[in-house]
Amino acid sequence: MVTSSVKNEVLLLAVAGLMSCSFSGVQFFREAGEDTDITAIAPPIAAATVSVDALLQRQQTGSPLETTVQKETGLAAQVNGEPIPLVSYDRQVNSLKLALQAQGLDPDSAVGQARLSQLKQQLLDGLIEQKIIEQQAKLLGVEATEAEVEAQAEVVQAQLPDEQFEAWLTENGLTNDSFLTDLQAELSAAKLFDQVTKEAPTHAEQVLLRVIRVKDQAVAQQVVEQLKLGASFEDQAQAYSQDEATRANGGLLGWLPAGLNIVPSEVKQVAFSMQPGDMSGPVATGSGFFIMKVDDRAANRELTETQRQQFKKQIFTDWLKQQWDTATIERFVNM
Repeated sequence: MVTSSVKNEVLLLAVAGLMSCSFSGVQFFREAGEDTDITAIAPPIAAATVSVDALLQRQQTGSPLETTVQKETGLAAQVNGEPIPLVSYDRQVNSLKLALQAQGLDPDSAVGQARLSQLKQQLLDGLIEQKIIEQQAKLLGVEATEAEVEAQAEVVQAQLPDEQFEAWLTENGLTNDSFLTDLQAELSAAKLFDQVTKEAPTHAEQVLLRVIRVKDQAVAQQVVEQLKLGASFEDQAQAYSQDEATRANGGLLGWLPAGLNIVPSEVKQVAFSMQPGDMSGPVATGSGFFIMKVDDRAANRELTETQRQQFKKQIFTDWLKQQWDTATIERFVNM
């Protein structure tokens, strides 16, 4: 599990302009309301982003064909025989150090070195992932064209006077050529995302769900007993639920689509076995005990745009994991 402090550091890196490694681009927040879906997704910085949790998990497990070797190659890594230049990696490591300094942390201190080492591993994973995405974009014929890159570059540059744009490049360790290279990778990633997710569903079976989440099993059982005696689910949620996003709204989580993995699997399994008006007993999960009530159910409800984007992200993440699992990866740098 990634700590919030590490996630904040990675968010800072995105602000620092690390376009070729924007793994903080997708952010989620919850909106409770009877006609709202469970989560809403912000537009990604790069459509092909992955979570820091996923990156760290990959660090720990590794790809079955991934090896780490130490030798002077001029490369940071190699993916399916294609190089990731050491100079590109070093440029972004320098940006990492600047990001840490902006947070008031000396990158040469013991704490700074520990965090820098972790962030460097995430950075290299991001560069490897970018290479995989570039390779797949080329294979599927969805690479961004020179005209598309030039058009987007004009949009970006139009937002800043020439002097400010040059200063921005310098501050982020970029040249005009490397900026265009990063921009081409971003646009290709977005086109690849659209290609891979073009068959995302538009309708799904859904339940309108309320939840009460508590950490203590005895408290969960107490709540169930109160519900059996006729207590209002909404009142019990406001009194006992430890789910901050839903407690004030009487536990209303929103419409939950089947097939979308945004709640614990145990919760989803029980929820879709229930009918409107049903309430569940405590359901144990890794994040506590859930008590559920289904307010409504629809066999083939149209997905909101938010839900559709959630499905697309899930489809792309699963697809990208498959590409990692079959890639041959060599790493040439120490962390």
